[in-house]
Amino acid sequence: MSGVERYLKQATRGLSGQARRDAQSELRGAIEDKIWRSTLLGMDHGDATRTALRDLGSPYAIASGLTQVHTLPKAALGTVLAGLACLLGVQALAGVPVVQAAPDPTQTAPLLCMFNEAAFRTMSAAQAKPLRWALTQPGGRARLEADCWFRTARPVNNYLRFTDVLAAFTAGGLTVRAMPGTVGLLMLRVPGQDGELEFNVREGIKVIDGHAYLSAWTLLNTVRSKTTLPVQLTGDVNPVLDFGPAHIQLGTVNAPVRRADLLVGDVYALLSSSVLTATGDSSEFVWNQVPSAAETHRLMVQVPPGTLVVTVSNQQYVGEDPQPPFYLFRLQVADQGQVPVSFPNQRTVQPVTTLQAFVTATRQRQPALLVYRLDPSDLRTPKLAPAPASSLKLNP
Repeated sequence: MSGVERYLKQATRGLSGQARRDAQSELRGAIEDKIWRSTLLGMDHGDATRTALRDLGSPYAIASGLTQVHTLPKAALGTVLAGLACLLGVQALAGVPVVQAAPDPTQTAPLLCMFNEAAFRTMSAAQAKPLRWALTQPGGRARLEADCWFRTARPVNNYLRFTDVLAAFTAGGLTVRAMPGTVGLLMLRVPGQDGELEFNVREGIKVIDGHAYLSAWTLLNTVRSKTTLPVQLTGDVNPVLDFGPAHIQLGTVNAPVRRADLLVGDVYALLSSSVLTATGDSSEFVWNQVPSAAETHRLMVQVPPGTLVVTVSNQQYVGEDPQPPFYLFRLQVADQGQVPVSFPNQRTVQPVTTLQAFVTATRQRQPALLVYRLDPSDLRTPKLAPAPASSLKLNP
């Protein structure tokens, strides 16, 4: 049974017969609409489904509301469905506060994927010649544009509207006191902690389209450095930030925030520290965000759905690229126990689960892929755990 079908069954368990079938039909339509809108924005189907179910809220709360509507005197089918629409509207209003997001405007200049004369004038003759030839071939423009967008990094919506953050703090039960004459210097009183906390995020403030926005990384780092309470991010797309009584949704459908993007800095620090500690090797780690057209493998990992998987590649060390070598890493959500991996050459790639095996393979110039699971249960102390070797299989 799929996650959607389980949700529908739980949400309508108090109804029967035609009323249940029609209520399920209404809910299924709402879910499918949310999934469709999310996939238009680039989410894969798994993320879009999880986001849709989370946005609708608890199926048990829906079941309770539908049962109450259905048991009213003279409650007819139309009343049940009207009650469903009303209930969903109330749940949306009663949900966690939402924070609008935006990408960093200094890092999202659009790449020229139009392949017009204006673009060719910015290139050398040698660069433009094969592109001009490709445009003369049947379907050439479509292929060039598709490949260009495939290689273009998607926007990372890592800036949050500051007024939304403050409103979410207040709605979450925190007492907020802004210091006069400054933007980003606050005093917070968090239930469960003694006294006020100085919350200084001035360095992370940027003006975008006339509004003050706060770097999500600055927000996360400041929250976990100031609080003694667990800090969590729940959900893969538009995650909810939890600390103390505060529950804040970061991002919207129009400008989605991805949990993996916000945790890249933690993975970088953990990888750099572990390699330096174990080997004294201060090799650089580079986040590989843009997928490669040479991705010809999928890594099978026996992990629960939604697990964050870190893969580290030594392809820059064992290849023939003359640039200074570095390790490439990716942080991805396992989808049905799989994550795509990139290794351009066709040599056999060995998945490994220990740092020592990875370093040894690199020194022997053997392609290797180091695999970890990220434990983000408390972002004050995120952890990398090696994936068991028996759970890994690399398929072309």
